Parts: sequence; C-alpha cells; structure tokens
Amino acid sequence: MTQTLLADIGGTYTRFWLLKKGDIIQTKVYFHKPFMPMKKLVETFLTETGTHPKQFIVGAAGKLIKTGKIKLTNRRLVVNMPELCKIFGFKTGVLVNDMIPHTVSVLDKPDTKNACVIVIGTGLGCSYIKNHTVVASEAGHLPITKPTAEHKKLSALDWEDVISGPAFLRIYQHLSDKPVTRSREVSFLAHNYKDKNALMTYRIMAQSLAQFCLTIHKTENIPVFYLGGLAVELIRSEKTKNIFFDALGKTADILSIRIIKQSDESALTGLKMIVAELKKNGQITCVQPTDFYLYRDK
Repeated sequence: MTQTLLADIGGTYTRFWLLKKGDIIQTKVYFHKPFMPMKKLVETFLTETGTHPKQFIVGAAGKLIKTGKIKLTNRRLVVNMPELCKIFGFKTGVLVNDMIPHTVSVLDKPDTKNACVIVIGTGLGCSYIKNHTVVASEAGHLPITKPTAEHKKLSALDWEDVISGPAFLRIYQHLSDKPVTRSREVSFLAHNYKDKNALMTYRIMAQSLAQFCLTIHKTENIPVFYLGGLAVELIRSEKTKNIFFDALGKTADILSIRIIKQSDESALTGLKMIVAELKKNGQITCVQPTDFYLYRDK
C-alpha cells in the first residue's frame, strides 16, 4: 500500500504526518532552524522514520508560483516540489499555500458555498470558498485602507501588522515597557493579572479582526467566516468577545461566524481530503486550478 507524506509548513515549524490506508502512522514536528533547507527537513524525517513514501502533499505559508515553488513569507525557506520529488523519488507531489488545506477541511460543512477561512498564527492566513471551490488569497498582506488612530500609532501598513502572533507581541511592546518576548506571555498577563496593556492589546487585535472581516465581506460579498488559530481565543475570550462583535456593528446580524478545529487538526483534515480526491478522481477539483501545483513522475 502506497504511503503518503503530508506536511504543514508554517512560519515557526513544520509538521509531518505519514499516511497509510487513511490512518496516520507517524508524526513529527520540527521547529525551524536558520538556513536549514527543505530537503534537509524531508531527509531528516525519512531517515528518522525509515520510510519511503511515494506521495508528498504540502501546504506551505507563502505564495505559490506556477513552477511549483513556494518561498515562505516569514521564513528563509523555499519549497521546490519538482526538485524534492526527484531527490526523494516521490511519484506524486502536490504543493499549495498552507491556507488551502484549512479551507478544504470545511468544504463538507453547512453553508460553505461562499465563505472565508481566517487562521491567525505566525502570519495572517486567509482564503475563500467561492461556489464550493477553494481559492487562495493574499488578503492578509493587503494595505489597511482605513487605518484607525491606533493603527497609525503602531505604524501598521497591512493587516498582518495588527493581526498575527508577532503583531500581538509588537502591539504589547508598543504599549508597555515590561520585558515580554513571547505572545503567549501577553495572553498570560491578560488572563491572570489583568494587565491593562495586555487587555488593550487584545482589544486592538479583536477590533482589527472585525474590521478585516468587514472589509472581506464588503469586497468579496462573503457572509460566512470560519476562524482558527489565535482568532479563536479572541472571539471566545470573555475579555474580547463582545469587543469583536460590537466592532462588527449591525453587519454582525447578517454574518455567520464559526470556529474551525485547532490549526494542526484542520490542516491535517484538509491534506487528507486532497489525498482522497486524488485517489478517487486522479485530479484535484475542489481547489481552483491556479492555486495548486501537481507533480507526476513521467
């Protein structure tokens, strides 16, 4: 039975899963090291597990180019699918932006004919479902067209500047002189010590997320939003839930805001769904053709 290697490559780490008969039989997580090439990461996994999969399905945090490459947006790492397939003998390779699997994972949910999936992690991930087809988006890197006074104070230019893990930390550091170096420390201060600057950080982030959703709703005419990653904390926290929905204003009445699984679960679910479609149809039909690269050994 053919084994398939799945990978979710973000700005902080790479998750590998080995799939056989629909079940995950190996899992590895590698935090990114400076200047470590992608082929070394793959080689490390294959050596440590002693496996030889014939398929490689990858979601990576960057923009896909038609030659089958993604250069990560927040990391000096390049995923070159044709090269990796030739080096390691993969007969089939699929490369997509890392938001594609998250979005594929909700295709079987109600009311996803036209929807938007937003995942906040190292970056601001965003993609769409249009007429039941997944479409990649770089909306997270678009400029903030109507910046608030707080956005201007933060010198925020695009949405990722105010909606992402690093932004979460940067906003707090702008407000406070405490020696905080991780975004999770800000969360801890907000929940356990009611630090006013940590709470203000949450407020700015929640309002920015609402503003981002309103912008997408207006420009793309999308009524359904699936939120994941740090976004879940923002809209579930008692400290910021009302702030987010208040910032949506009257539009909140016509939007459907939903939660997706934890980021690793939704990425894995989407990757497995892509594998299943490849097996069934020999092709990928649930993703816009320009938003995936498919390698086949000739």
